[in-house]
Amino acid sequence: MEKEVREYIDMDVLVFGRGKYFQSKRKSIENKYHIIGFLDNAVSGDVVECQDGLPVYSPGRLQYEMQSNHILIASVHYAEMYGQLHEMGIGDDRILFAVSETPYYFDWEEFYFYGDQKLVGRDGVIYYQVSDSAACPFFTEIKNRLNTMHSGIAETAMKKIRGKLLNGQKLNVVFFESRSQTWFFDTLYRLFKENGLFRVSVVIVPFVMSGKDVMCEILGKMKRFLRQKGIPFIAGYDEDTDEFFDPLTLKPDILLFTHNWAGHVHEYYQLFRYTDSFNYLINYGIQLMDHASELNEYANYLSKKEYLSSNDLIPLASHYRGDAALNCAALGSSKLDPYFDKKYIPMDCWKPGNDGKKRIIWAPHWTDFIYKETGPYALSSFFDLYDYMIEIANEFKKNIQIAFKPHPLLFEQVKKSWGKDRVEKYYQKWMEMENTQLVEGQYMDLFLTSDAMIFDGCSFTLEYLVTGKPAIYTQASEGNLNFNSFGKQVFEQHYHAVNLLDDIREFIQEVVIEGKDKNKDKRMQFIREHVAGMNHRTPSERIYFDILNDCEVKQ
Repeated sequence: MEKEVREYIDMDVLVFGRGKYFQSKRKSIENKYHIIGFLDNAVSGDVVECQDGLPVYSPGRLQYEMQSNHILIASVHYAEMYGQLHEMGIGDDRILFAVSETPYYFDWEEFYFYGDQKLVGRDGVIYYQVSDSAACPFFTEIKNRLNTMHSGIAETAMKKIRGKLLNGQKLNVVFFESRSQTWFFDTLYRLFKENGLFRVSVVIVPFVMSGKDVMCEILGKMKRFLRQKGIPFIAGYDEDTDEFFDPLTLKPDILLFTHNWAGHVHEYYQLFRYTDSFNYLINYGIQLMDHASELNEYANYLSKKEYLSSNDLIPLASHYRGDAALNCAALGSSKLDPYFDKKYIPMDCWKPGNDGKKRIIWAPHWTDFIYKETGPYALSSFFDLYDYMIEIANEFKKNIQIAFKPHPLLFEQVKKSWGKDRVEKYYQKWMEMENTQLVEGQYMDLFLTSDAMIFDGCSFTLEYLVTGKPAIYTQASEGNLNFNSFGKQVFEQHYHAVNLLDDIREFIQEVVIEGKDKNKDKRMQFIREHVAGMNHRTPSERIYFDILNDCEVKQ
């Protein structure tokens, strides 16, 4: 290690990435390198910003200046950033990776870099290098290790489950969830609770992504939500003692969760720790984007099963994971239960006093042009539409009412540009206008009792489609779409706002108010042919019986 430090200590580097990831490793990086500036995709052209007294450049400037400097990639999106630099013609000898620097940001970093291993780029491919001579493609190494770990977990868990059943012991079922908006476990919770073979626990996962204050706010909302449902829970974080709850004390045999992204949840909830349970991923989103993390995160590998909403997604999972995608089952998504349950009666959650008016949802996503610094796509059209949608509500007030349904993270994102007071006033306006309302939290009943939607998100592309109602997709002027092959098919079922403002007005007038929905038959046919769940059982019921089968429980 001393040799490596001496090798790099005098090296000038431009750090690509200056967010939480870099800050967490900053001390280690500064001990090894001499930082002379930063690169950031949010900076354009010849503009030079400043951070901590150092310049911040657009990566594009590397093509015509700073051509001898080394670049240290310090972001969770190191693969995308490396690909960007490679396409720009930046030589591999100039590119370094910070993922092996300590402290490890995620458990998976420690899993891969516990020794002297590091990453190197070669001709557009990232390699995992143990020594000067031994190297293999990094993502091949990841898959090999995760597949080995997956097999070990499955074998250990099955042995434990069989032993407990033979001894007449109950199996411990644990539900992980952090936010009310992504709780889709009502049916599964009830089914396991009613079966005497299981002991059921619900744990609220600390959502650490946006800092302690936001984590506590989300935690409080989830507590209130579960109390209203009458579901007992364990809070994953205690504000009084400032301590996190370790779910391993529950000794789970079956673990169900809707997401396990390393950067979103506390380390106690990283899937690497759960090595003797059957772990089931019922993703809170619908995998429609052409991005590896959609179907290729470590949680996808370490799950006993990953339940998908369509057979069309299985080839995509296989593209990323090869044989490791054999754990995928297209039994549907629990979040789609209400759409396929003929006995379900949605609650009317619309503001009273607007009888006879058409009900439209406006659902802006949280990723705007700023997010292009670190993400593979930028979706939100909020900054293009925030004034216009108020105008629309006023213009058509005799004919429509609008529910403003922002993504849960939109408030924090917009606050970066506007400040807290302005965002709060904007949200308040939607609550106060005669024919508008603000909707946060669960949204299934809102969808089912609406007439149309205006949106720009990912999973809503399919989630609202299954209602059979018309929707128009509003692409941001600064955004980019990156749907996978299934996502492209789903996207084509909606109306599209090519000329953003004019097309929205036309959609409201002709499709919603006048009922000229020319795409309805096409949408319904697509749902029947491509979306799992159209049979006598809901997706959750199908998943429940599949889990019983995995555990060799008699049905």
